[in-house]
Amino acid sequence: MEMMRIIETPNTTTFKGIRDKAILSIMYDTGMRASYLLGLKTTDLCLSENFIVFYDTARRVTRHAVIGDKTIAIVNEYMNLRNYFKKTNTNALWVSEKGRPLKAVKSIWDIVNYYGKVAIGKNVCAAIVRHTTAVHLLNSGADIRHVCEVLGHKSIKTTLRYEDVNLSHLKNEYKKFPL
Repeated sequence: MEMMRIIETPNTTTFKGIRDKAILSIMYDTGMRASYLLGLKTTDLCLSENFIVFYDTARRVTRHAVIGDKTIAIVNEYMNLRNYFKKTNTNALWVSEKGRPLKAVKSIWDIVNYYGKVAIGKNVCAAIVRHTTAVHLLNSGADIRHVCEVLGHKSIKTTLRYEDVNLSHLKNEYKKFPL
């Protein structure tokens, strides 16, 4: 799967690589928009409970996003390095190698695109990561209403576009085993 190759590409022997893998992992696990990801604070992490709290500016509500054990492990590793090596007085979750907060959404876009090019030779944007999250959830049997909530869509109509992709997948699978 291409998304897993992208997530596994950062060099996790470096601070930057661990940070980037944590960013990619959270983005894929949650389908979170790049702007929300960039706005995360260290206090938004509830790793012992497997979720992150964030403010959804589009819906004007506080939301919870569930994250998996692999993502928790890499985020814990990042936080240990961040707190130990990067003497910073910011509560911004994502910091540079110099301990300064990442401020521009473009920095998240650049991380996603860079690892997309390196891992699979394609330009990848944050919207594609969200799209991939939705399609993978649907292909795994998730209910469309759940996917709607994960992506933070105001209306299920917005999420229904992913049903077409899911239907295409089902048709392709059916063709493998004709009656």
